[in-house]
Amino acid sequence: MQSGVKFPEPNFKSVSGRNLLIYTFLKDEAIDYQLEMLANNHVPGLLKSEVLRIDGQIRLSYDITSLIPLKKLFERCELGKKDFIFIIKQIISLLEGLDTYLLDCGGVVFDIGSIYANPQNMKLEFSYLPIKGIGDDLEPLRNMLTESIMHNIRFKQEGSDNYVLKIFELLKSPKFDLALLKSYVSEMEINIQTFIPEKQSVNPPAAEKTVETPKTSQIPAYTSVNNPREEKREVVKISYPAKSYMVLGGYVSLLILLIIALFITGTLSPENPDFLLSLFGFLLIFGALGYLVYSKFFTPDKRIEIKKEEVIAPKFTQQEIKKPSIAVPAHDVKDNNQESIKQSFNTKGIQYVNKNISMPRINIASAHNEAASARQISYDTPLSQRSFSTERNYPNKPQPGTVLSFPGRDISQDHTVILDAGSMNYPRLKGRSGNETILINKFPFMIGRLEEQVDYCLKNPAVGKLHAEIVRDAEGYSIMDMNSRNGTMINGEKLEPSKSYRLNNGDCITIANEEFVFIEGRVN
Repeated sequence: MQSGVKFPEPNFKSVSGRNLLIYTFLKDEAIDYQLEMLANNHVPGLLKSEVLRIDGQIRLSYDITSLIPLKKLFERCELGKKDFIFIIKQIISLLEGLDTYLLDCGGVVFDIGSIYANPQNMKLEFSYLPIKGIGDDLEPLRNMLTESIMHNIRFKQEGSDNYVLKIFELLKSPKFDLALLKSYVSEMEINIQTFIPEKQSVNPPAAEKTVETPKTSQIPAYTSVNNPREEKREVVKISYPAKSYMVLGGYVSLLILLIIALFITGTLSPENPDFLLSLFGFLLIFGALGYLVYSKFFTPDKRIEIKKEEVIAPKFTQQEIKKPSIAVPAHDVKDNNQESIKQSFNTKGIQYVNKNISMPRINIASAHNEAASARQISYDTPLSQRSFSTERNYPNKPQPGTVLSFPGRDISQDHTVILDAGSMNYPRLKGRSGNETILINKFPFMIGRLEEQVDYCLKNPAVGKLHAEIVRDAEGYSIMDMNSRNGTMINGEKLEPSKSYRLNNGDCITIANEEFVFIEGRVN
Protein backbone atom coordinates (compact mmCIF):
# COMPACT_ATOMS: atom_id res chain seq x y z
CA MET A 1 0.00 0.00 0.00
CA GLN A 2 1.43 3.37 -1.05
CA SER A 3 -0.27 6.78 -0.74
CA GLY A 4 -3.61 5.00 -0.32
CA VAL A 5 -3.14 3.38 -3.77
CA LYS A 6 -2.57 -0.33 -4.10
CA PHE A 7 0.22 -0.99 -6.56
CA PRO A 8 -0.01 -4.15 -8.71
CA GLU A 9 2.35 -7.03 -8.04
CA PRO A 10 5.21 -7.20 -10.57
CA ASN A 11 6.00 -10.12 -12.85
CA PHE A 12 9.41 -11.14 -14.20
CA LYS A 13 10.22 -12.29 -17.70
CA SER A 14 13.27 -12.85 -19.90
CA VAL A 15 12.89 -11.58 -23.48
CA SER A 16 15.64 -11.47 -26.13
CA GLY A 17 18.49 -11.53 -23.59
CA ARG A 18 16.87 -8.89 -21.39
CA ASN A 19 15.33 -9.41 -17.96
CA LEU A 20 12.18 -7.39 -17.43
CA LEU A 21 10.21 -6.25 -14.38
CA ILE A 22 6.60 -5.96 -15.62
CA TYR A 23 3.66 -4.10 -14.06
CA THR A 24 0.19 -4.57 -15.57
CA PHE A 25 -2.78 -2.31 -14.76
CA LEU A 26 -5.96 -1.00 -16.41
CA LYS A 27 -5.81 1.86 -18.88
CA ASP A 28 -8.44 3.78 -16.91
CA GLU A 29 -6.15 3.77 -13.86
CA ALA A 30 -3.20 5.34 -15.68
CA ILE A 31 -2.18 9.01 -15.72
CA ASP A 32 -1.81 9.45 -19.49
CA TYR A 33 0.68 12.33 -19.63
CA GLN A 34 2.98 10.61 -17.10
CA LEU A 35 2.77 7.41 -19.11
CA GLU A 36 3.89 9.34 -22.20
CA MET A 37 6.75 10.87 -20.23
CA LEU A 38 8.00 7.40 -19.25
CA ALA A 39 7.56 6.07 -22.79
CA ASN A 40 9.47 8.91 -24.49
CA ASN A 41 12.15 9.85 -21.92
CA HIS A 42 14.83 8.18 -19.88
CA VAL A 43 14.26 9.77 -16.48
CA PRO A 44 17.51 9.90 -14.40
CA GLY A 45 17.25 7.52 -11.47
CA LEU A 46 14.48 5.41 -13.02
CA LEU A 47 14.90 2.08 -14.77
CA LYS A 48 14.63 2.12 -18.56
CA SER A 49 10.97 1.57 -19.39
CA GLU A 50 8.76 0.43 -22.26
CA VAL A 51 4.99 0.94 -22.49
CA LEU A 52 2.67 -1.50 -24.24
CA ARG A 53 -1.12 -1.11 -24.54
CA ILE A 54 -3.10 -4.34 -24.98
CA ASP A 55 -6.91 -4.73 -24.77
CA GLY A 56 -7.52 -1.89 -22.36
CA GLN A 57 -4.53 -2.78 -20.23
CA ILE A 58 -1.19 -1.06 -19.76
CA ARG A 59 1.95 -3.20 -19.57
CA LEU A 60 4.85 -1.17 -18.18
CA SER A 61 8.18 -3.02 -18.48
CA TYR A 62 11.45 -2.06 -16.76
CA ASP A 63 14.83 -3.46 -17.82
CA ILE A 64 16.63 -5.01 -14.79
CA THR A 65 19.31 -6.94 -16.67
CA SER A 66 22.50 -7.42 -14.58
CA LEU A 67 20.95 -5.56 -11.63
CA ILE A 68 20.02 -7.02 -8.25
CA PRO A 69 17.32 -6.00 -5.75
CA LEU A 70 18.46 -3.59 -3.06
CA LYS A 71 17.24 -6.12 -0.50
CA LYS A 72 19.78 -8.67 -1.78
CA LEU A 73 22.54 -6.06 -1.67
CA PHE A 74 21.71 -5.40 2.00
CA GLU A 75 21.94 -9.14 2.71
CA ARG A 76 25.38 -9.51 1.19
CA CYS A 77 27.15 -6.27 2.16
CA GLU A 78 27.86 -4.31 5.29
CA LEU A 79 27.26 -0.58 4.82
CA GLY A 80 29.54 2.09 6.17
CA LYS A 81 28.62 5.72 6.67
CA LYS A 82 29.71 6.80 3.18
CA ASP A 83 27.72 3.96 1.58
CA PHE A 84 24.57 4.85 3.50
CA ILE A 85 24.85 8.58 2.70
CA PHE A 86 25.42 7.69 -0.97
CA ILE A 87 22.10 5.79 -1.01
CA ILE A 88 20.24 8.70 0.62
CA LYS A 89 21.77 11.16 -1.87
CA GLN A 90 20.54 9.06 -4.80
CA ILE A 91 17.01 9.08 -3.38
CA ILE A 92 17.14 12.87 -2.97
CA SER A 93 18.47 13.34 -6.51
CA LEU A 94 15.65 11.20 -7.91
CA LEU A 95 12.90 13.07 -6.04
CA GLU A 96 14.29 16.47 -7.03
CA GLY A 97 14.38 15.52 -10.70
CA LEU A 98 10.81 14.21 -10.94
CA ASP A 99 9.30 17.69 -11.32
CA THR A 100 11.21 18.22 -14.56
CA TYR A 101 9.25 15.32 -16.10
CA LEU A 102 5.91 16.19 -14.40
CA LEU A 103 6.11 13.08 -12.20
CA ASP A 104 5.02 12.78 -8.55
CA CYS A 105 7.00 11.46 -5.57
CA GLY A 106 4.16 9.11 -4.67
CA GLY A 107 4.57 7.17 -7.92
CA VAL A 108 8.05 5.89 -7.01
CA VAL A 109 7.90 2.30 -5.76
CA PHE A 110 9.76 2.56 -2.44
CA ASP A 111 10.23 -1.14 -1.79
CA ILE A 112 13.73 -2.61 -1.37
CA GLY A 113 12.56 -5.67 -3.32
CA SER A 114 11.62 -3.46 -6.31
CA ILE A 115 14.56 -1.03 -6.14
CA TYR A 116 17.51 -2.32 -8.16
CA ALA A 117 21.24 -1.70 -7.79
CA ASN A 118 24.43 -2.26 -9.70
CA PRO A 119 26.41 -4.49 -7.27
CA GLN A 120 29.71 -3.03 -8.45
CA ASN A 121 29.11 0.66 -7.73
CA MET A 122 25.87 0.62 -5.67
CA LYS A 123 24.08 2.87 -8.17
CA LEU A 124 20.32 2.66 -7.59
CA GLU A 125 17.52 2.62 -10.17
CA PHE A 126 13.82 2.83 -9.27
CA SER A 127 10.53 1.88 -10.90
CA TYR A 128 7.62 4.29 -11.24
CA LEU A 129 3.86 3.64 -11.60
CA PRO A 130 1.75 6.46 -13.11
CA ILE A 131 -1.49 5.48 -11.36
CA LYS A 132 -4.18 7.95 -10.39
CA GLY A 133 -4.29 9.10 -6.78
CA ILE A 134 -0.57 8.68 -6.02
CA GLY A 135 0.13 12.28 -4.91
CA ASP A 136 3.38 13.60 -3.40
CA ASP A 137 3.29 11.74 -0.09
CA LEU A 138 6.72 10.69 1.30
CA GLU A 139 5.26 8.28 3.85
CA PRO A 140 6.30 5.20 1.79
CA LEU A 141 9.91 6.49 1.76
CA ARG A 142 9.80 7.01 5.54
CA ASN A 143 8.46 3.48 6.07
CA MET A 144 11.04 1.93 3.74
CA LEU A 145 14.01 3.64 5.42
CA THR A 146 12.73 2.85 8.92
CA GLU A 147 12.16 -0.83 8.11
CA SER A 148 15.52 -1.13 6.34
CA ILE A 149 17.48 0.43 9.21
CA MET A 150 15.76 -1.74 11.82
CA HIS A 151 15.70 -5.09 10.03
CA ASN A 152 17.64 -5.18 6.74
CA ILE A 153 20.81 -3.08 6.75
CA ARG A 154 23.95 -4.40 8.46
CA PHE A 155 26.04 -1.39 9.42
CA LYS A 156 29.80 -1.51 9.84
CA GLN A 157 31.26 -0.93 13.28
CA GLU A 158 32.57 2.61 12.87
CA GLY A 159 33.58 5.07 15.56
CA SER A 160 31.76 7.93 13.88
CA ASP A 161 29.02 10.34 14.93
CA ASN A 162 25.89 8.18 15.45
CA TYR A 163 24.63 8.87 11.92
CA VAL A 164 22.20 5.93 12.18
CA LEU A 165 20.60 7.27 15.36
CA LYS A 166 20.27 10.73 13.79
CA ILE A 167 18.50 9.48 10.65
CA PHE A 168 16.25 7.35 12.82
CA GLU A 169 15.23 10.39 14.89
CA LEU A 170 14.64 12.36 11.68
CA LEU A 171 12.34 9.62 10.34
CA LYS A 172 10.24 9.75 13.51
CA SER A 173 9.71 13.49 13.15
CA PRO A 174 6.14 14.47 12.10
CA LYS A 175 7.71 17.16 9.86
CA PHE A 176 9.70 14.67 7.80
CA ASP A 177 10.17 15.97 4.26
CA LEU A 178 12.77 16.29 1.50
CA ALA A 179 14.29 19.45 3.02
CA LEU A 180 15.01 17.65 6.32
CA LEU A 181 16.60 14.79 4.42
CA LYS A 182 18.85 17.18 2.48
CA SER A 183 19.86 18.94 5.69
CA TYR A 184 20.81 15.60 7.25
CA VAL A 185 23.00 14.68 4.26
CA SER A 186 24.77 18.06 4.31
CA GLU A 187 25.56 17.68 8.00
CA MET A 188 26.85 14.15 7.58
CA GLU A 189 29.08 15.08 4.63
CA ILE A 190 30.71 17.83 6.70
CA ASN A 191 31.29 15.35 9.52
CA ILE A 192 32.83 12.85 7.10
CA GLN A 193 35.42 15.44 6.05
CA THR A 194 36.28 16.57 9.58
CA PHE A 195 35.99 13.32 11.50
CA ILE A 196 39.29 11.86 12.75
CA PRO A 197 39.06 8.32 14.16
CA GLU A 198 40.41 7.67 17.64
CA LYS A 199 43.94 6.43 17.84
CA GLN A 200 44.24 2.78 18.67
CA SER A 201 46.07 1.96 21.87
CA VAL A 202 47.33 -1.32 20.54
CA ASN A 203 50.83 -1.00 19.16
CA PRO A 204 51.45 -2.56 15.76
CA PRO A 205 53.26 -5.90 15.90
CA ALA A 206 56.99 -5.48 15.80
CA ALA A 207 59.11 -7.24 13.24
CA GLU A 208 60.49 -10.57 14.36
CA LYS A 209 63.98 -10.33 15.81
CA THR A 210 66.64 -12.64 14.54
CA VAL A 211 69.96 -13.82 15.84
CA GLU A 212 72.88 -13.84 13.44
CA THR A 213 75.61 -16.45 13.83
CA PRO A 214 79.35 -15.61 13.62
CA LYS A 215 80.71 -15.53 10.10
CA THR A 216 82.13 -18.91 9.13
CA SER A 217 83.27 -19.81 5.66
CA GLN A 218 82.31 -23.47 6.19
CA ILE A 219 78.58 -22.70 6.61
CA PRO A 220 76.57 -22.77 3.36
CA ALA A 221 74.63 -19.54 3.00
CA TYR A 222 70.91 -18.95 3.06
CA THR A 223 68.82 -15.97 4.10
CA SER A 224 65.61 -15.53 6.02
CA VAL A 225 63.83 -14.10 2.98
CA ASN A 226 64.81 -16.90 0.57
CA ASN A 227 64.09 -20.44 1.63
CA PRO A 228 66.36 -22.94 -0.15
CA ARG A 229 63.41 -25.21 -0.79
CA GLU A 230 61.89 -24.83 -4.24
CA GLU A 231 58.95 -22.42 -4.43
CA LYS A 232 55.91 -22.60 -6.69
CA ARG A 233 54.30 -19.68 -8.44
CA GLU A 234 50.88 -19.72 -10.09
CA VAL A 235 50.76 -18.22 -13.57
CA VAL A 236 47.38 -17.29 -15.11
CA LYS A 237 47.04 -16.96 -18.87
CA ILE A 238 43.90 -15.91 -20.76
CA SER A 239 43.47 -17.87 -23.97
CA TYR A 240 40.94 -19.50 -26.27
CA PRO A 241 40.20 -23.25 -26.34
CA ALA A 242 42.17 -25.49 -28.70
CA LYS A 243 39.06 -26.01 -30.82
CA SER A 244 39.04 -22.33 -31.83
CA TYR A 245 42.64 -22.45 -33.05
CA MET A 246 42.03 -25.73 -34.90
CA VAL A 247 39.11 -24.19 -36.81
CA LEU A 248 41.17 -21.08 -37.62
CA GLY A 249 44.07 -23.20 -38.82
CA GLY A 250 41.76 -25.26 -41.02
CA TYR A 251 40.25 -22.12 -42.52
CA VAL A 252 43.67 -20.60 -43.29
CA SER A 253 44.88 -23.87 -44.85
CA LEU A 254 41.77 -24.11 -47.03
CA LEU A 255 42.18 -20.47 -48.04
CA ILE A 256 45.79 -21.03 -49.14
CA LEU A 257 44.86 -24.12 -51.18
CA LEU A 258 41.98 -22.27 -52.85
CA ILE A 259 44.21 -19.31 -53.82
CA ILE A 260 46.80 -21.69 -55.30
CA ALA A 261 44.05 -23.44 -57.30
CA LEU A 262 42.74 -20.12 -58.63
CA PHE A 263 46.21 -19.10 -59.82
CA ILE A 264 46.80 -22.50 -61.46
CA THR A 265 43.48 -22.38 -63.33
CA GLY A 266 44.15 -18.80 -64.44
CA THR A 267 41.09 -17.34 -62.72
CA LEU A 268 43.26 -14.86 -60.83
CA SER A 269 45.82 -14.41 -63.60
CA PRO A 270 46.80 -10.75 -64.26
CA GLU A 271 46.25 -11.45 -67.96
CA ASN A 272 42.58 -12.11 -67.32
CA PRO A 273 40.57 -8.98 -68.29
CA ASP A 274 38.29 -9.53 -65.26
CA PHE A 275 41.24 -9.90 -62.88
CA LEU A 276 40.45 -6.90 -60.65
CA LEU A 277 36.74 -7.71 -60.44
CA SER A 278 37.48 -11.35 -59.58
CA LEU A 279 40.08 -10.34 -57.00
CA PHE A 280 37.64 -7.95 -55.31
CA GLY A 281 34.92 -10.62 -55.27
CA PHE A 282 37.16 -13.26 -53.73
CA LEU A 283 38.50 -10.83 -51.11
CA LEU A 284 34.93 -9.98 -50.17
CA ILE A 285 34.01 -13.67 -49.82
CA PHE A 286 37.17 -14.56 -47.88
CA GLY A 287 36.68 -11.58 -45.56
CA ALA A 288 33.08 -12.56 -44.83
CA LEU A 289 34.09 -16.16 -44.09
CA GLY A 290 36.94 -14.96 -41.87
CA TYR A 291 34.61 -12.69 -39.91
CA LEU A 292 32.16 -15.60 -39.52
CA VAL A 293 34.92 -17.81 -38.06
CA TYR A 294 36.07 -15.05 -35.70
CA SER A 295 32.57 -14.19 -34.46
CA LYS A 296 31.82 -17.86 -33.83
CA PHE A 297 35.01 -19.06 -32.14
CA PHE A 298 36.90 -15.97 -30.86
CA THR A 299 34.27 -13.96 -28.98
CA PRO A 300 35.05 -12.79 -25.39
CA ASP A 301 32.72 -15.40 -23.89
CA LYS A 302 34.86 -18.17 -25.43
CA ARG A 303 37.98 -17.13 -23.55
CA ILE A 304 39.19 -19.38 -20.78
CA GLU A 305 41.78 -19.13 -18.00
CA ILE A 306 44.73 -21.49 -18.03
CA LYS A 307 46.50 -21.71 -14.68
CA LYS A 308 49.86 -23.40 -14.27
CA GLU A 309 52.32 -23.75 -11.43
CA GLU A 310 55.94 -22.89 -12.18
CA VAL A 311 58.76 -24.08 -9.97
CA ILE A 312 61.25 -21.38 -9.01
CA ALA A 313 64.68 -22.59 -7.90
CA PRO A 314 66.39 -20.60 -5.13
CA LYS A 315 69.22 -18.28 -6.12
CA PHE A 316 72.24 -17.40 -4.00
CA THR A 317 74.60 -14.52 -4.60
CA GLN A 318 78.35 -14.56 -4.11
CA GLN A 319 77.92 -12.09 -1.26
CA GLU A 320 75.57 -14.50 0.53
CA ILE A 321 78.10 -17.32 0.17
CA LYS A 322 80.93 -15.21 1.58
CA LYS A 323 78.84 -13.74 4.40
CA PRO A 324 76.45 -16.45 5.51
CA SER A 325 73.82 -15.78 8.15
CA ILE A 326 71.25 -18.05 9.71
CA ALA A 327 68.14 -16.28 11.00
CA VAL A 328 66.64 -17.60 14.22
CA PRO A 329 63.29 -16.17 15.46
CA ALA A 330 63.67 -14.52 18.85
CA HIS A 331 60.87 -16.60 20.40
CA ASP A 332 63.16 -19.67 20.15
CA VAL A 333 65.39 -18.18 22.84
CA LYS A 334 64.34 -18.07 26.49
CA ASP A 335 63.63 -14.64 27.92
CA ASN A 336 65.96 -15.05 30.95
CA ASN A 337 69.01 -15.33 28.70
CA GLN A 338 68.30 -12.48 26.28
CA GLU A 339 71.12 -10.22 27.47
CA SER A 340 73.82 -12.87 27.17
CA ILE A 341 72.76 -13.70 23.64
CA LYS A 342 72.68 -10.03 22.63
CA GLN A 343 76.30 -9.72 23.79
CA SER A 344 77.42 -12.70 21.69
CA PHE A 345 75.32 -12.10 18.60
CA ASN A 346 74.33 -9.10 16.52
CA THR A 347 70.54 -8.78 16.42
CA LYS A 348 68.90 -7.52 13.32
CA GLY A 349 65.26 -7.27 12.19
CA ILE A 350 64.49 -9.31 9.09
CA GLN A 351 61.06 -9.53 7.44
CA TYR A 352 59.97 -12.96 6.31
CA VAL A 353 58.64 -13.03 2.77
CA ASN A 354 56.55 -16.19 3.23
CA LYS A 355 55.42 -16.68 6.82
CA ASN A 356 53.69 -19.93 5.96
CA ILE A 357 57.10 -21.62 5.54
CA SER A 358 58.67 -22.39 8.91
CA MET A 359 62.37 -21.59 9.24
CA PRO A 360 64.82 -24.17 10.56
CA ARG A 361 65.64 -23.84 14.28
CA ILE A 362 69.23 -23.83 15.42
CA ASN A 363 70.41 -25.63 18.55
CA ILE A 364 72.91 -23.28 20.22
CA ALA A 365 73.00 -25.04 23.63
CA SER A 366 76.69 -25.81 23.25
CA ALA A 367 77.46 -22.07 23.22
CA HIS A 368 75.01 -20.70 25.81
CA ASN A 369 73.36 -23.65 27.66
CA GLU A 370 70.02 -22.14 26.60
CA ALA A 371 68.35 -23.19 23.36
CA ALA A 372 64.99 -23.66 21.74
CA SER A 373 63.56 -27.16 21.56
CA ALA A 374 64.51 -27.74 17.93
CA ARG A 375 66.50 -30.22 15.93
CA GLN A 376 70.29 -29.91 15.50
CA ILE A 377 71.65 -28.63 12.18
CA SER A 378 75.12 -29.84 11.34
CA TYR A 379 77.22 -27.27 9.63
CA ASP A 380 79.24 -30.00 7.94
CA THR A 381 76.17 -31.34 6.13
CA PRO A 382 75.83 -29.96 2.59
CA LEU A 383 72.89 -27.66 2.08
CA SER A 384 71.33 -29.89 -0.59
CA GLN A 385 71.09 -32.80 1.90
CA ARG A 386 69.42 -30.86 4.70
CA SER A 387 65.68 -31.25 5.22
CA PHE A 388 63.52 -28.30 6.15
CA SER A 389 59.91 -28.37 7.31
CA THR A 390 57.45 -26.69 4.96
CA GLU A 391 54.32 -28.48 6.12
CA ARG A 392 51.14 -26.43 6.25
CA ASN A 393 48.13 -27.11 8.40
CA TYR A 394 44.94 -27.28 6.35
CA PRO A 395 41.53 -26.90 8.05
CA ASN A 396 39.40 -30.00 8.52
CA LYS A 397 36.60 -28.51 6.48
CA PRO A 398 37.02 -26.61 3.19
CA GLN A 399 36.10 -22.94 3.14
CA PRO A 400 33.01 -21.70 1.20
CA GLY A 401 33.48 -21.97 -2.54
CA THR A 402 36.53 -24.29 -2.27
CA VAL A 403 37.36 -25.96 -5.57
CA LEU A 404 38.00 -29.66 -5.09
CA SER A 405 39.89 -32.21 -7.14
CA PHE A 406 40.60 -35.92 -7.00
CA PRO A 407 43.74 -38.12 -6.81
CA GLY A 408 45.54 -38.55 -10.08
CA ARG A 409 44.87 -35.06 -11.34
CA ASP A 410 47.65 -33.41 -13.32
CA ILE A 411 49.70 -30.99 -11.18
CA SER A 412 49.56 -28.40 -13.96
CA GLN A 413 45.80 -28.08 -13.51
CA ASP A 414 44.24 -25.43 -11.31
CA HIS A 415 42.77 -25.71 -7.80
CA THR A 416 43.98 -28.83 -6.05
CA VAL A 417 42.33 -29.64 -2.73
CA ILE A 418 41.78 -33.17 -1.51
CA LEU A 419 38.10 -34.08 -1.21
CA ASP A 420 37.83 -35.51 2.29
CA ALA A 421 34.98 -37.54 3.75
CA GLY A 422 33.62 -34.56 5.71
CA SER A 423 33.06 -32.52 2.56
CA MET A 424 30.83 -35.24 1.15
CA ASN A 425 28.12 -34.07 3.57
CA TYR A 426 27.68 -30.86 1.57
CA PRO A 427 25.90 -30.38 -1.77
CA ARG A 428 28.17 -29.45 -4.65
CA LEU A 429 28.29 -28.49 -8.29
CA LYS A 430 30.58 -30.76 -10.27
CA GLY A 431 31.95 -29.38 -13.52
CA ARG A 432 30.93 -31.33 -16.61
CA SER A 433 34.58 -31.41 -17.70
CA GLY A 434 35.44 -33.09 -14.38
CA ASN A 435 38.20 -30.62 -13.49
CA GLU A 436 36.57 -28.86 -10.53
CA THR A 437 33.85 -29.14 -7.94
CA ILE A 438 32.18 -26.20 -6.17
CA LEU A 439 31.48 -27.10 -2.54
CA ILE A 440 28.33 -25.41 -1.20
CA ASN A 441 28.68 -25.27 2.58
CA LYS A 442 26.78 -22.05 3.39
CA PHE A 443 23.40 -20.65 2.45
CA PRO A 444 22.42 -18.57 0.65
CA PHE A 445 25.31 -19.31 -1.74
CA MET A 446 26.00 -16.75 -4.45
CA ILE A 447 27.86 -17.56 -7.69
CA GLY A 448 29.13 -14.82 -10.00
CA ARG A 449 32.02 -12.83 -11.42
CA LEU A 450 32.28 -10.06 -8.78
CA GLU A 451 34.86 -11.67 -6.49
CA GLU A 452 34.37 -9.46 -3.42
CA GLN A 453 30.59 -10.07 -3.23
CA VAL A 454 30.11 -13.73 -4.19
CA ASP A 455 30.73 -17.01 -2.38
CA TYR A 456 32.30 -18.58 -5.47
CA CYS A 457 33.86 -16.56 -8.27
CA LEU A 458 33.64 -17.76 -11.89
CA LYS A 459 36.19 -15.66 -13.75
CA ASN A 460 34.34 -15.85 -17.04
CA PRO A 461 33.23 -12.68 -18.89
CA ALA A 462 29.97 -14.41 -19.87
CA VAL A 463 29.00 -14.87 -16.21
CA GLY A 464 27.10 -12.07 -14.46
CA LYS A 465 28.52 -10.05 -11.55
CA LEU A 466 26.04 -11.77 -9.23
CA HIS A 467 24.73 -14.48 -11.51
CA ALA A 468 22.79 -17.08 -9.51
CA GLU A 469 21.99 -17.93 -5.91
CA ILE A 470 21.42 -21.33 -4.31
CA VAL A 471 19.29 -21.52 -1.16
CA ARG A 472 18.11 -24.29 1.17
CA ASP A 473 14.76 -24.63 2.91
CA ALA A 474 12.73 -27.36 4.60
CA GLU A 475 11.86 -28.92 1.22
CA GLY A 476 15.40 -29.02 -0.15
CA TYR A 477 17.53 -26.86 -2.45
CA SER A 478 16.56 -24.27 -5.05
CA ILE A 479 18.32 -21.88 -7.40
CA MET A 480 17.45 -18.37 -8.60
CA ASP A 481 18.87 -16.42 -11.53
CA MET A 482 19.83 -12.91 -10.38
CA ASN A 483 18.77 -11.09 -13.59
CA SER A 484 21.94 -12.20 -15.39
CA ARG A 485 22.40 -11.24 -19.04
CA ASN A 486 23.23 -14.75 -20.29
CA GLY A 487 20.86 -16.57 -17.98
CA THR A 488 20.78 -19.82 -16.02
CA MET A 489 19.33 -23.16 -17.14
CA ILE A 490 18.27 -26.39 -15.46
CA ASN A 491 18.42 -29.43 -17.75
CA GLY A 492 18.34 -27.17 -20.82
CA GLU A 493 15.35 -25.05 -19.72
CA LYS A 494 16.07 -21.37 -19.16
CA LEU A 495 15.01 -19.92 -15.81
CA GLU A 496 12.90 -16.80 -15.52
CA PRO A 497 14.79 -14.13 -13.54
CA SER A 498 14.10 -13.60 -9.83
CA LYS A 499 12.13 -16.85 -9.51
CA SER A 500 13.17 -19.89 -7.44
CA TYR A 501 13.40 -23.30 -9.09
CA ARG A 502 13.74 -26.59 -7.22
CA LEU A 503 17.03 -28.48 -7.57
CA ASN A 504 17.16 -32.28 -7.67
CA ASN A 505 20.12 -34.60 -7.44
CA GLY A 506 21.78 -34.98 -10.85
CA ASP A 507 20.29 -31.84 -12.42
CA CYS A 508 22.44 -30.19 -15.08
CA ILE A 509 22.98 -26.52 -14.16
CA THR A 510 24.17 -24.15 -16.90
CA ILE A 511 25.51 -20.79 -15.69
CA ALA A 512 26.06 -18.70 -18.84
CA ASN A 513 28.30 -21.14 -20.75
CA GLU A 514 29.57 -23.09 -17.70
CA GLU A 515 27.98 -26.51 -17.11
CA PHE A 516 27.76 -28.29 -13.75
CA VAL A 517 25.95 -31.28 -12.26
CA PHE A 518 24.19 -30.72 -8.94
CA ILE A 519 24.97 -33.42 -6.36
CA GLU A 520 23.19 -33.49 -3.02
CA GLY A 521 25.35 -34.12 0.04
CA ARG A 522 24.88 -36.94 2.46
CA VAL A 523 22.87 -36.16 5.57
CA ASN A 524 24.43 -37.40 8.82
